[in-house]
Amino acid sequence: MKKLKPLAVADGEGRSCEWHGVVFTMKAAAAETGGALSLWDVTTKPGEEPHVHVHDDVHEMFYVLSGSITFKVARKSVRVEKNGFVFVPLGTPYTYVIHSRLVRMLGISTPSDFGDHIERTGKRVRVKGARR
Repeated sequence: MKKLKPLAVADGEGRSCEWHGVVFTMKAAAAETGGALSLWDVTTKPGEEPHVHVHDDVHEMFYVLSGSITFKVARKSVRVEKNGFVFVPLGTPYTYVIHSRLVRMLGISTPSDFGDHIERTGKRVRVKGARR
């Protein structure tokens, strides 16, 4: 097993990938966490919401940094704004609707599989002002 190292990633740092037309900046994934989790920073807008879907291999969490969004998780809808948090257990259908011009949030999957998938299938991009 690979020995893990402490990690600190500043705002604007990380590996950016365009995935389904949205840029995700990966802060940590399997390479840094040994597969324990992945963490990404994403800014998205109305029209970029995902269809209802289910992850059978990961739990997902979202921490809203700015904006307004309604998560529809299973049969429950909850509006989340700045500093709000949502937990989506694996196997739970969900989507969201964005109400503000933009929403910026941190996404977390545990284990790291979903973030790893974004990096594996997305297109690496360079974000203006971003640091690696």
